[in-house]
Amino acid sequence: RALREKTRKGTSMHLERHFRRKDGSDLWALVSTAPMFDETGKYAESLAMLTDITERKRAEEALRESEEKYRQIVETTNEGIWLLDSDGKTIFANRQIAQMLGCSVEELSGLSLTDFIYDSDLADVGMHIEQIHKGASVHFDRRHRRKDGSELWAVVSAAPMFDERGEFAGTMGMLTDITERKLLEDQFRQAQKMEAVGRLAGGVAHDFNNHLGIILGYSELLLERLGADDPLRKNARMIKEAGLLSASLTRQLLAFSRRQVFTPVVSDLNVVVSALNNMLKPLIGEDIELVTLPDPALGKTRIDPAQIDQVLMNLAVNARDAMPQGGRLTIETANVEMDEGYTKTHEGAKPGPYVLLAVSDTGMGMGMETLSHIFEPFFTTKEKGKGTGLGLAMVYGIVKQSGGYIWVYSEPEHGTTFKIYLPRLEEGVREPEAERALPSALKGEETVLVVEDEEMLRALSCEFLRSAGYTVLEAGNGAEAIEISNRRQEAIHLLMTDAVMPGMSGRELAQRLQGQRPDMKLLYVSGYTDDVILRNGLLEAGTSFLQKPFTRDALTRKVRAVLEGGKETTDVS
Repeated sequence: RALREKTRKGTSMHLERHFRRKDGSDLWALVSTAPMFDETGKYAESLAMLTDITERKRAEEALRESEEKYRQIVETTNEGIWLLDSDGKTIFANRQIAQMLGCSVEELSGLSLTDFIYDSDLADVGMHIEQIHKGASVHFDRRHRRKDGSELWAVVSAAPMFDERGEFAGTMGMLTDITERKLLEDQFRQAQKMEAVGRLAGGVAHDFNNHLGIILGYSELLLERLGADDPLRKNARMIKEAGLLSASLTRQLLAFSRRQVFTPVVSDLNVVVSALNNMLKPLIGEDIELVTLPDPALGKTRIDPAQIDQVLMNLAVNARDAMPQGGRLTIETANVEMDEGYTKTHEGAKPGPYVLLAVSDTGMGMGMETLSHIFEPFFTTKEKGKGTGLGLAMVYGIVKQSGGYIWVYSEPEHGTTFKIYLPRLEEGVREPEAERALPSALKGEETVLVVEDEEMLRALSCEFLRSAGYTVLEAGNGAEAIEISNRRQEAIHLLMTDAVMPGMSGRELAQRLQGQRPDMKLLYVSGYTDDVILRNGLLEAGTSFLQKPFTRDALTRKVRAVLEGGKETTDVS
């Protein structure tokens, strides 16, 4: 009707129209209409011409469907797809590659490949780029630097793109995230190295002990036969003292290699720690406060108490050296559960019930380079003559020989926590109910903002919470969390944040967000114990806290309790 009216007014029209044929099939036509007038100039009738464009429309619709299908494939694939121009700048990136690099798709636009490459890797990357420019496809593993500075390891498949003249126009790359695999490979290689070094050290120590027996025995005979005034007596005594010192070193090597005499008995770690208290106090000095936090419901474990004494004394000495100006040494015990989510990222660990022995200090802490070597024999950061580098190696060996695991949480200026997990003995042990549905009391519908710089742990935490019904927002650092909060109009009921993060601490983030959202609840998580976090000023007394590692039940129980505002003690899982 509108078309007819416009034509009556003298307007010619050209438009596409959809018709239905007599048999019910579709007809798409290009309709051209023009008015016709009589001799008086009055509108008389319209002339219409129809051009059948049904096939063209079908082709256009098929093209749209094809483009939509491929767009969905590109956006939903697990692979990161990255198109770069001839200068290496981004011209297209799907959501997956943006998430891998810790950016938004918009942020990636125009950025160069080299913005995400470590300076030390630029030469290797340049070699691959040269191959692509020459028309070759390449396939390699490469580490990238995420926006927050953390490492992304990816399998990269890259191929050249050419324009209509056959000239190089850019690069198409597909990236598969293998960061978790690389982490496990590194842990596995480290475990293999420790095992190999342990076998070597154990073999050497075992054989050397035989020679030391001869040295010590003959030095004793010499001392017996030499008179008190004999000038050689002093030499013989020095030989004996050197032999005794060497014997001490070999005992430590045997402990590291798990070949020393091991006499395990069912023990209560609380009793072991309590009995050692009086010995540790003079060892660490008056300027260091010793605090013990035993779990009154602690389960039993099978250990050699004398060896655990050695473990505690070595850790206490290390803590003392890390606090030259004084500080606090905390020894804690707790019942913990390791689940599959945690053990997947910790090489060799097995799910199950454990007794935790945590030794924490408020000292200078350690960086990643030091942490990667601390259990190796003869590695030490102490001055020459002030350490053999065998103390922590011995600790490692004793824990392993006891069937346990040891991990370290430390950052420069934030102290150190050694966590030792020993198998817990329980009467009437039942199979773990891994597939058991969460009780309804642990479920929720609120929105939780999870802030965690460890990507794998963040993903695991978010998965736990989503499975319990929560709406989850996730951020890798404080800046991302603030951006998410600023964009979101709806309520955020709970901020769950790591206490120690690069750049902005959890406490600083909480203060900024709670200033904008005063009704938002707060839950801190950390690999440090709550006592260490509190002591370093990263927590306020009474703040809700959950210690890593945690099980799904522990996390959802804690989140539910904090959201409901109930009184809570620290969860250690």
